[in-house]
Amino acid sequence: MQRPGKDAMEAEDLVKALRQGVFENNRRLARALAEWGGPLEQGQVRGMLNAWAFGSPQPQGLATPEPLPDRRPPWRDVPSLKRVPFGTLMPEVRQRWVARLSEEVRALAKNHRKALADYAERQDTRGGRIFSGDTLLYLIPGVAENPPLALAAFREVDLTVLGELSSLSGRIRDQALDLAGKEPVILMAGGNAAGKSTFSYQAIRQGFQGAILDSPWVAENDVRKVLNRGHEAWAVYVDRPFEEAFQSMVLRAADEGRLVDPSEMARTHVEVPQRLHQGLAIFRNQPRVSCWHLRNNAPDLNGIEAIGGPLHREGKDALTSIRLRPEARGRAELEQAARQCWTRFQRAIQANHHNPYPADLAEEISRRMP
Repeated sequence: MQRPGKDAMEAEDLVKALRQGVFENNRRLARALAEWGGPLEQGQVRGMLNAWAFGSPQPQGLATPEPLPDRRPPWRDVPSLKRVPFGTLMPEVRQRWVARLSEEVRALAKNHRKALADYAERQDTRGGRIFSGDTLLYLIPGVAENPPLALAAFREVDLTVLGELSSLSGRIRDQALDLAGKEPVILMAGGNAAGKSTFSYQAIRQGFQGAILDSPWVAENDVRKVLNRGHEAWAVYVDRPFEEAFQSMVLRAADEGRLVDPSEMARTHVEVPQRLHQGLAIFRNQPRVSCWHLRNNAPDLNGIEAIGGPLHREGKDALTSIRLRPEARGRAELEQAARQCWTRFQRAIQANHHNPYPADLAEEISRRMP
């Protein structure tokens, strides 16, 4: 990664970060899926995932992978009797979960200095320099204990509690910008499971010195906030076919306990590039703003293409590429694609062609299917 004063990024830096991240994610997912007690060994699952992502069971040209954590996430040890969908609980049990989460959020907001320190200590934040609202949620004890149940319960949390969480989120974002010093700030953009977090983690690991704001959306105001603090703003849009992203989201949910909302996924994949183009168009001749279109549209990751740079030069090509991107389907069509993907996935599970999938997550996905 290059430093301020030079061209924003080299295309090979972006491609390398994403390819390395996908490889390491596959190793982690392989272990997680094997732990569910399925018929395949970890190495077999990893080979299948690598073949799906790279076209080869053993991708070449990658750096030594980062060691996997020694311990499994605590939520995977939750007894099966507690691994139930939120909607199936009795009303009083649901109310207790909502009350618990509300109190835990208030406690985090009240002791925000400790929350900031705890966030920076998480390995997936790289010392606090990667800001992610999703990661923040895992500071809440109830979410860390049983993510599928707790994240579903958040739909019933009071708006005032969500406001306190939003305030804490702003503090953590500001901490990331402070840690960046005078280095550039990357603003990630892209639909769910497009590869944003994968890229973010690897970019810092491979030498990027600034901060990364990991969110699907980038608007004009987001860029101005970064510029007003004295940073260069580099918008990186990761573009991935919806069906591949949906399958990745389903697999990642089994590893991290995240919920999958097919309708929300369809909305972000349709609207994010449109809003990004609108938000960046006003900076078209601004050298302190860069735009990159990281196209992950090839059958394997060897065909990734990255175009872009400062918006007074190559970044204009990226803006045009985002505006003319080939995905022309609307939200309703992508929701239909999600239904078809989920049906095929369930059939594979039932036919024992896939490792067993957590029942509580499967029920939540089916319940949220549009």
